[in-house]
Amino acid sequence: MSNQLRVPVRAALLMVVAVILTACNLQAPTPDQATATSFAFPTATEPASTGSISGRLWHDSCQAAPEAEAAPAGCVAAESGGYQADGILAADETGIAGATVRLGEGSCPAFGLATALTGADGSYQFDGLAAGTYCVSIDASSPENSNVMLPGGWTFPATSASGPTGQQAITLADAAVIDGVNFGWEFDTNEATATPEATSTEPSEGTATITPTASATLDPADPKAGLGSPIFEDTFQSGANWSLYSNDNVEFTLGDGRLEMKALEADYTDWWTLAGPSVEDFYVEAQGGLEACAGRDEFGLVVRSTNQGGDWVGYLFAVTCDGRYALRIWDGEAVIKVIDLTPSPEITAGPNQEHTIGLRAEGTTFTLYINGQQVAQATDSTYDEGLTGVFIGAGNTPGVEGHINEIAVYGLP
Repeated sequence: MSNQLRVPVRAALLMVVAVILTACNLQAPTPDQATATSFAFPTATEPASTGSISGRLWHDSCQAAPEAEAAPAGCVAAESGGYQADGILAADETGIAGATVRLGEGSCPAFGLATALTGADGSYQFDGLAAGTYCVSIDASSPENSNVMLPGGWTFPATSASGPTGQQAITLADAAVIDGVNFGWEFDTNEATATPEATSTEPSEGTATITPTASATLDPADPKAGLGSPIFEDTFQSGANWSLYSNDNVEFTLGDGRLEMKALEADYTDWWTLAGPSVEDFYVEAQGGLEACAGRDEFGLVVRSTNQGGDWVGYLFAVTCDGRYALRIWDGEAVIKVIDLTPSPEITAGPNQEHTIGLRAEGTTFTLYINGQQVAQATDSTYDEGLTGVFIGAGNTPGVEGHINEIAVYGLP
């Protein structure tokens, strides 16, 4: 890409926008002040003379080539061939946030007593428990967990009869505190046909129809082919087209020929910066990545963003550090999941990975590309025009840093 700006951008259109990635209300940002409401996972108050059970749901990972002669660290031989994660929580393995953990009285299977939501590091806790036996379980196939965890499988506790449910029976003495009731889950990034269809969490607000695309049938053609010259492009030789903004939550600065981004709080908040032009049908592509990241840390594209009654709204195409992508809507009050977090073999998980991410918007159809390969397609009619931008969000790593090397917008013929 050249560094020529083909469409002038009015400075009045440039601003930083923050969006909280949970269904809580948020004060609308203004051009000279970006604000966001922090979100903390709820915890119960521990009464006196009672016990507690706590632990973590973690992403158990195995980085092994199928043809490897010996299992590398973190991996064991799988019954079906190849290798799988070893079911041991390592220091560099991250938590899985937003999953529902169930508590029941008595031996497993049992539930219905209480539930807890895993936090940013995958942790959960049940407080105020009398002495007795309890069953702690996570059903990966339940409606509240399937979009967070599937496809994948349990590595700890691992039993052939457990199926989609991981469960552990815990005997609690009077006023005892038991920690380390952990659950290991390995995402399946190899079986594209196992990828579930994502659905909107608020059907009344959106009309999403999702069609994930199996990698075996992807068109290898350049998604820019036939589109001609971009109508807007930037290689960040200067910061003239963007709002280089810093506050207690985020920093946008100009680096060595790139836009540098830093999310200071691991609070599931996405911070935006926008540029023009305002377009209807287009293909936008950006190249960048995250540095020392983990889990749900993410960066991505903002499209069709407009100011509606003081609230900046739009679509967000996210790529996470743990190898997943998502398409969401921020409507000024809540997040709507058009495509929920979905693993993709086109994403190389982990820190210091560079990715080219692209989004084609044509009418109500959105097509997502990662490294030149189509990964999914969805339809939604919520917004039909707006500005383009980029964002960064921290789910696991306070102070996570990312960058955008170049970005270009192409009009569709």
